[in-house]
Amino acid sequence: MKTSVIVSDTTFSDKNEAIFIELNRVVKTLEEVSLCYLNLSNNIITPDFAIMNATELYNFWGSVLISTCVETSRVLTKASVNAKKVFFMWDLFFLHDAFDFVDLRSTLEKLTLIVRSEDHAKIIKNLFNLDCHVAPFELEKIWNLLE
Repeated sequence: MKTSVIVSDTTFSDKNEAIFIELNRVVKTLEEVSLCYLNLSNNIITPDFAIMNATELYNFWGSVLISTCVETSRVLTKASVNAKKVFFMWDLFFLHDAFDFVDLRSTLEKLTLIVRSEDHAKIIKNLFNLDCHVAPFELEKIWNLLE
């Protein structure tokens, strides 16, 4: 399934490392996958997949688009493309800072939400009254959730 993961940047982080490793794994065996960025920087791992600016999101009709932070989720919700739009929440780090509750909730309700643990799902349910799927960052599992 044609899929693109959207990141804010490509610098070193645990999240980006996991994304690069998963995309490199999947592109060798399964489907067409790519990475879109908001801010290009040095890649942490040599990619075997396409890397492009987030302005290319409009070319992903009928595909799966996965945002990985609140910033990329806002970009994704504004993209007028007929695709399955997913927010994979790595952590609830955005709750540590002040945020506009109404704006964040309106962004989240436009996306399919996936979290990494049941505890995170409970927090999102209690705070925003939104349901989440629980899954690791493995594209096959994410695709299965979306079917």
